[in-house]
Amino acid sequence: MSIDERLERLTERHEALTLTVESLSHTVHELVDEARRIDKRLNLLYEITLHIGADFAERLRKLEEQP
Repeated sequence: MSIDERLERLTERHEALTLTVESLSHTVHELVDEARRIDKRLNLLYEITLHIGADFAERLRKLEEQP
């Protein structure tokens, strides 16, 4: 295999690797964005759960205070 052929092959591999890295980078960014959306939804669910728990505790306290 000549040097020119090796260089051509190396160039093709480099281009393929570049495309792969760009694709992976795009995928990672999409996954990070999705993780952020999920995190926001989980935080909201946590806040709602805390609110429901506090409301339940208040109702229970009022029931226990009744004669």
